[in-house]
Amino acid sequence: MKLTNTILDQLFNYYPTLAQECPDIQKFNSGYAYYFADTLKGSIGIRATSPLIYFDIGSSFPTLCRILLQHSHPEFIQEMDSISDKRKKLIFISTTTTKMDEGFLRELNAWSKIVIFCRVLNYVNNVQILEYKKDSLLCKGEPLSNPKIPELEVILKKEFRFHNDVMITDYYRFNKTSVYRNVNGKFEVKGTYKDAPKYLIDKFFPIISDPNPASLDEIKMIYSPKFYVYIKETGQNLDYFYKFKGGYMISSSNQLSQYHDISTPREMLYRIIFPILQLQMEEPCSS
Repeated sequence: MKLTNTILDQLFNYYPTLAQECPDIQKFNSGYAYYFADTLKGSIGIRATSPLIYFDIGSSFPTLCRILLQHSHPEFIQEMDSISDKRKKLIFISTTTTKMDEGFLRELNAWSKIVIFCRVLNYVNNVQILEYKKDSLLCKGEPLSNPKIPELEVILKKEFRFHNDVMITDYYRFNKTSVYRNVNGKFEVKGTYKDAPKYLIDKFFPIISDPNPASLDEIKMIYSPKFYVYIKETGQNLDYFYKFKGGYMISSSNQLSQYHDISTPREMLYRIIFPILQLQMEEPCSS
């Protein structure tokens, strides 16, 4: 990694000391994503409950580009800052910086990781990483009232914006899918089964922390081949019960496909509903 900027040099000086307190970091030094549950052999996944700590860096790549390129490529910074759409800005950064230096995107990802870990490890003890994705981190740990290294906190607050206002109370990871519930009871699904059918969001997720027999019986009925055939024959709303965004449904090979068959309701049970219910019955992950 090139050390060419005083601010980042300072961060890099502190990072090794903090990283020693979190051995898990060594497991994914060269990776841009890490899911603790996906590393467990013979396990369907994990469940974690409060206290959960989540941080992400606001506008990570644009901020790092300003730090690294403001003097050498001011015209690039000016054009980058003129783009308001987030996705278009990231595309511009990716395509333009690759022409400058083929390894620049790897450098941006590496610095994002250093920044987010510096922020979390400076304020949290006994960190257990649950998820890490480029510029965000979900973990369990013990929040501190004051930073371990005050000088580091000054640098981070001056140069970066961090979001930690998403208070996650429950977390499930299974089949390369993450389910989060925030303090307001709202659910978010990311990964393989993102954009889940509306019925799951409306009826299943709200009861998973306290399932009752009547609700479970209804869910098992909804995801039975018999009910699936009934819905199709009566022309009712397949989308609400079975379809992911884009019209996709789970196939017997565990793929999201637009080909619909009688295996769909069974796969919904086996791939999503039963794993979550099983995790709910197990002891939650603890730091």
